Amino acid sequence: MLDRAVSTPDRSQAAAAIRSVLARGIPLRSLAPALGKSLSALADTDRAQAQRVGRLLVELGGASDETLYGCLSSVAADDSTMARQLRVRRAAGADVTPKRRGQLMLEAAQLALETGAIAEAASHLRQAASLAADLDQIVEASTAIREAVEDVPEEQRSDCLIELAHADAWAAEQQDTRSAVTAWRRLAATRWDLASDRIGAEAAFFIACSQEPDLGPFRYAADLVDRAGAADAVEMIARRTETLEQGEHEGLKGRLQAAAGWVAAQHGMFDRALDLSIAAIRSNPFQTDAVAVVERVADGEEGIEALNLVYDIIASSALGKFGVRAAHYRAARQLEQRGAHADALRHAVSAFEAVPSEGACHALLLRLASRCDDDDAAVRSMANVASSGAPESRLTWLKRAAELATTSSHGRELRFDLF
Repeated sequence: MLDRAVSTPDRSQAAAAIRSVLARGIPLRSLAPALGKSLSALADTDRAQAQRVGRLLVELGGASDETLYGCLSSVAADDSTMARQLRVRRAAGADVTPKRRGQLMLEAAQLALETGAIAEAASHLRQAASLAADLDQIVEASTAIREAVEDVPEEQRSDCLIELAHADAWAAEQQDTRSAVTAWRRLAATRWDLASDRIGAEAAFFIACSQEPDLGPFRYAADLVDRAGAADAVEMIARRTETLEQGEHEGLKGRLQAAAGWVAAQHGMFDRALDLSIAAIRSNPFQTDAVAVVERVADGEEGIEALNLVYDIIASSALGKFGVRAAHYRAARQLEQRGAHADALRHAVSAFEAVPSEGACHALLLRLASRCDDDDAAVRSMANVASSGAPESRLTWLKRAAELATTSSHGRELRFDLF
């Protein structure tokens, strides 16, 4: 039918034949060569008619076939609206690579700009940028669209500016980290200010944060505090940490929890600060910022419990005996300052036994044992060190234990056992 229609001098028959074939619902892919030949022949003599038929083909999915897409592109060469629609439809094809898809959407943005469809141009450009289309062309198109935004109806202007800011953020990903961070934060501010889009803004702030895992979390927290206030910011960060899957953004979860705990502590939300900081330390025991918050806000029995927990976690994760000693020594000092002498003594014993010496840990052990009226604990600790230590130091610690045992509550029995 198509071949006969093309061969007839009456080109309206060719158009009618194409429409008739399309109406039968036959898969276009199987008809692509014949349809392409018919459309090209029609375009040679009646371009307006070919474009009308071509638009119908685009609507029915003709752009999904590369052969037919080539014919349609030729027909649409002088029709920017049809050419844009054609590229958008082709970009959606399952056989199109991401690189090609990005280029097609960039061309669609340029064509939309030509026809004054500024909102569509901004949307297409954002999609092109997200697919890493040519950076120079994206920047050029973004500048041109931004200059034309003033002509957009006011009710659409904010959407255009948000799309452009999003395109700029994706484009900045092709540059350097600092540019990317700045662009994503600018998108977040634009979403918040122009659309009151708290969810979208927080997501953009988080992408900026994830670009710099070390510095990003506290800047992300500060950005949210500036926009939402401390209480809402803390909960937004906490919700974000709940979305992170195991292994995703390795290490970032703990830093975010530490940042949220810091914000909570700065604004008097001490219970929340304690919970978040403990969670941060569970995620990463080496979060010094989180440890500092725990030490700052720990108060009463709950605070004592928190300090014990935190420093036990840190000690169990420490790399080597000196790390263990440092953790328990600091715990003992913190707990001693709060009058929790029995808890402090437990940590002092662990600190001393980790690296036995006659230095600060030994002095702390003796002082706390005296305050707790429990010299036996110090005696047992030195005896433990003597039994497990090097032969050359064994006698020294046995003597120290025996000397202290003379003043302990079970001195005679202890001295006898030691000797």
